[in-house]
Amino acid sequence: MVMTDATLLKTFNWRYLVVDEAHRLKNQDSRLINELRQFKYDHVLLMTGTPLQNNTTELWSLLNFLNPEKFASSQDFLAQYGDLTTSTQVEKLHALLRPIMLRRMKEH
Repeated sequence: MVMTDATLLKTFNWRYLVVDEAHRLKNQDSRLINELRQFKYDHVLLMTGTPLQNNTTELWSLLNFLNPEKFASSQDFLAQYGDLTTSTQVEKLHALLRPIMLRRMKEH
């Protein structure tokens, strides 16, 4: 819908922007993320079931969309969390994400 009606939709000052299937924003060069960056909004909610499906570069892309000032540099983010090979890296990433991410837990 955004792609079809972007010209009209970006003329509004949105109070809230909710993006379902937000994993589609994992590519910084996608047309969708570039269109959404032109929207004016006060708050944003990204809904995705797979925030870290493939790699930390894709996670950075989502975080950069949420807060481009705090997550301005992909190089800095990847230097700190890029390979997630140590438990310290994983713990630091979890601490970073905890205040901004809700996680659904399934009971067995």
